[in-house]
Amino acid sequence: MRILLVIFFCVFLLSCIGDNPGTKGFTGTWKNASGAQLQLIKDGSFAGKCLPTKVFFQKDDTTHPLSFDGYGHWFIQEWKFQFPRIRLDFDSTNINLRCSCDINISGSGFFENNPPWNNLFKWEEEDGGKRYEFVRQVK
Repeated sequence: MRILLVIFFCVFLLSCIGDNPGTKGFTGTWKNASGAQLQLIKDGSFAGKCLPTKVFFQKDDTTHPLSFDGYGHWFIQEWKFQFPRIRLDFDSTNINLRCSCDINISGSGFFENNPPWNNLFKWEEEDGGKRYEFVRQVK
């Protein structure tokens, strides 16, 4: 009985470990049900359309539009977080704001840190809560 418990525990721990997949698993178009879109390109650049200002800049005021378009560069951060992350560095936006922000990667497995990579998401509030999700668009 003890040996079965040890085997089960080892299998559980191995399922929690995720490997850094490189950029290959993330290039392409990702869309949100509201119409927002992220295009992650192989060369490390990206373009975003109709991205919610409140979610990406944590700005919920009347001086900024509800959504914005922008472009910049992206990379996968070091693979040490529970949710692996993509860093988006905005070089330019149509609302004249620049920022860097993280997008969480959601995959399969108990901790969602293994391929296939199903969603990209940002927490809608600073302290978590509801996810603002992007789903990969299959050609």
